[in-house]
Amino acid sequence: TVITQVNQAVNEVLPSLQAQMIREGADPVGGTPEQFGKFTRKEYDKWKVVVKASGATVD
Repeated sequence: TVITQVNQAVNEVLPSLQAQMIREGADPVGGTPEQFGKFTRKEYDKWKVVVKASGATVD
């Protein structure tokens, strides 16, 4: 699945990006495809509300 492929790619590059991500305020963690899928859905749902409330549109 796409989630599995993206999760694998993220887990592969995470060690090389971890220090930079921490400096920028992120909390980088790896995980399983299932955990990544849940995280992705949660973020989508959160930002959908924020974008809608902002009134932003695509031109």
